[in-house]
Amino acid sequence: MRQLPPGCSNPSASGPCSALTGSSVSGYRCLNPPGLSAYEAARRERDAERLAELELSIWASMGTAAVGGEQIEGMVADNAERRFAGGDLARFPDQQAISRLDRIAVPTLVVHGDRDHPEICAIAERLVAEIPGARREVIPDADHYLPLRTPGRLVDLLLLLLLLLLLLLLLLLLLLQHLP
Repeated sequence: MRQLPPGCSNPSASGPCSALTGSSVSGYRCLNPPGLSAYEAARRERDAERLAELELSIWASMGTAAVGGEQIEGMVADNAERRFAGGDLARFPDQQAISRLDRIAVPTLVVHGDRDHPEICAIAERLVAEIPGARREVIPDADHYLPLRTPGRLVDLLLLLLLLLLLLLLLLLLLLQHLP
């Protein structure tokens, strides 16, 4: 891992770094959705067990025997049950984010695992391409459940971001003290 995340290593960058969290961008269309018909069938049939099984096969490429697997398996099963109890978990805004990425005006770091779903990797590439000044960090040995697979690496990366923000804030305060 680098000492400072890309795009956040330059103290002269205009504005603070930001953390963009989430695994999707509204308005992005998956080009090749594997297993979509089976997934939609499980949703129509309200088969939470099958839905959870499909989600694990798509998003947990490292399997449930890998680090964090037991937590991931339980979380996915709970989420599948909740989908049928209370509707979809996601709420989509009226405006799609994909068409507004160029409006993000702070240095942005996009983080994902090297074993994440190919569409998430494609989304990360698109975010980096369309957000001005965005940088990408790929965490090795992590799939879609990066915080549970490699919590130490993610925490280190986020702590570096927070340290940089603190340093930028201190620099700004020093500069403000010396203005006439």
